[in-house]
Amino acid sequence: MSSFYQINFQNRTVDLTAITTFRGFEDQSLTQLIPQVAFCRQTHSDVVVHLEAMPETRPTADAMITRTQRLGLGVYTADCVPVFVFDSQTPAIGIAHAGWRGTLSRIAAKTVMAMTETFGTQPKNCQIYLGASIQKCCYVVRQDLADQFACAFGDEVKTETHFLDLHYANRAQLVRQGVPSKAIVASPYCTSCRTDLFYSYRAESNGLANQTGRMVSAIGLTAKARLS
Repeated sequence: MSSFYQINFQNRTVDLTAITTFRGFEDQSLTQLIPQVAFCRQTHSDVVVHLEAMPETRPTADAMITRTQRLGLGVYTADCVPVFVFDSQTPAIGIAHAGWRGTLSRIAAKTVMAMTETFGTQPKNCQIYLGASIQKCCYVVRQDLADQFACAFGDEVKTETHFLDLHYANRAQLVRQGVPSKAIVASPYCTSCRTDLFYSYRAESNGLANQTGRMVSAIGLTAKARLS
């Protein structure tokens, strides 16, 4: 099976054993199923890397894929969309950090594409989860950026007042890549609205990157990953 989770987290240096103690997350069995979690140096790019083992240093990328069991893949977010990908047939997994730049450059679709090229993944076999992020109720952007998204993903991605729907844009690109719409599930939570539950760069930072924490989102393959 595939395991994934999204938890609040501030210190970027502790290991998974420490992560399990944050914000009431107490499932210690997780560290036995997925003892290592790899992270990348996120730069809001469209770079996807394939990992076969825990890297010695963090790769510079915003998405990772693997079919190695018990190796978790993780991203940090605080309004951006964490995109979880699970191919139950190969089996294989991927995760992407999709802010507006990554979303506009189709990093979610490119993650599935990389899994197809590397593992033979068929998009129709993928299950997707779009984690908690800033939602269209709060994500106001410049008109030119809203227009770029409308051109790329259709007018439904924005409102007349230039509020942007990142979940819609990521769903649209994944469907175009061949992932069934019914296989894509999105969190209903807005990180900007619910700062009691999540960190939000927009709502909490006042434009200063270090003034808010980050959530950790991770996915991993356990020893019994293939579904019947």
